[in-house]
Amino acid sequence: PDATFGHESRELHHGDAIVMYTDGMTEARNADGLFGIDRLQATAARLVAGSARSITDGLVAAVNEYDEMRTRDDLAVLTLRRL
Repeated sequence: PDATFGHESRELHHGDAIVMYTDGMTEARNADGLFGIDRLQATAARLVAGSARSITDGLVAAVNEYDEMRTRDDLAVLTLRRL
């Protein structure tokens, strides 16, 4: 009931990608703490030259490898790339 929503638009140019994900990506845990948004962004930056599928697969693999606690929160990623 207290949710707020905003609206924002961006133009995607040739080769641009957008990654949408659930909180299970950033809340994966190991002894060092949460995977977090900074690690997610850094991982995505290393993968950005690949296809939408390879970005998604790479992010999921990185989170699964990091998640030593096996928290298995919801984990969903959708990557779109403009061709």
